[in-house]
Amino acid sequence: MEINEVINRVKIERNKEVVEKVKRQLHRENNTKQLLSFSLKSLSIVILLACFHLANSLQVHQFITEEVNKAYINMRSNEKSRLITYSLESVALELKQGNYSGAREILNELPHSHHKDWFISLTSLGLKDFETSEQYLTKINAQDDHLYHSKLDYKFCMKYHIIQVRNFYDQEGEQYSRNISQK
Repeated sequence: MEINEVINRVKIERNKEVVEKVKRQLHRENNTKQLLSFSLKSLSIVILLACFHLANSLQVHQFITEEVNKAYINMRSNEKSRLITYSLESVALELKQGNYSGAREILNELPHSHHKDWFISLTSLGLKDFETSEQYLTKINAQDDHLYHSKLDYKFCMKYHIIQVRNFYDQEGEQYSRNISQK
């Protein structure tokens, strides 16, 4: 054999090793990408299922009752008067019983306060008046010193928006049912 032939064979062997090394690295990267893709898809599915479960199990009245129970109604700490405190307790009772229009009537007679903002947002949610509810929630969120500012956490906002979306689809479903029954 000639020296040139030996040199060429050595180069070929080195190139084979480099090619094999690159193949292994590409294979590893491909496996990593597939694993990452599978993990992200699985996580997305789990999150979607959790949202669907929450949307199915979340009841508007139950949500409002929970938020009313968290309200800061304390007769001794109310700065206005006992009459306002009793009125707020009446509003809370009406909301717990699901009488949202009765709660709104009482709230219309009360002077402006942090409690009133909170209860109007919950009452409007119960009446499916999302514009008014969102207006008051935005007001509460904009004021850092508002009594209920800290109540607007991610959990509250997520539940609120799920109720909005579910209400939208309920309305669409009712409209679709009416259209089919008319045909």
